[in-house]
Amino acid sequence: MNPIEQAAAAFPAFGLAVAHHEAGDLAAARAAYLQVMDQPQLTGLCLHQLGVLAAARGDHRVAADLFSRTLAIAPMPMVYANLHAAQDLVGDRAGATATLIDLGCFLQLHKHHADAVPVYRKVLERDPLSYPAYANLGNAFAWLGELPQAAQHLSRAVVLWSRVFREASGLPQDLSQLINSLSSKM
Repeated sequence: MNPIEQAAAAFPAFGLAVAHHEAGDLAAARAAYLQVMDQPQLTGLCLHQLGVLAAARGDHRVAADLFSRTLAIAPMPMVYANLHAAQDLVGDRAGATATLIDLGCFLQLHKHHADAVPVYRKVLERDPLSYPAYANLGNAFAWLGELPQAAQHLSRAVVLWSRVFREASGLPQDLSQLINSLSSKM
């Protein structure tokens, strides 16, 4: 079960809001989400669902704002995905790309390295010169034990680092340590 289904099962009033939402009664769903939103365990989910309602009525700026607020208190992969979509729809390409990087980092933080790989690949489709995407993709592959791919992406990150941050002397310390660690294992 996803977090929405879990909360709907555990909290009848939230379940009622979800039922209204699924039935297409968006006004009743909005009122019900607002009614239960003051319960701390439901605040993030209600903000997310209000963002989904805003997106459904085409108000993608409001949706993006609600998804951003949700991430501040209840980060979940589905919220990152919805924020990314809303940002894309309002033409905030840079914000949408940054949200994908954040999603990948969130997944890696929770040890879902394999799930982070396609997220970073999507970033690279959008921005083939993304230093954070290459560095984090290399990191994900290293965690997965795929050292040749890790080295390939980290090497690209090194090249991009030197081009983007010309004034910086050397590599960031953590990237340098990771490359040295990988080199000793190959």
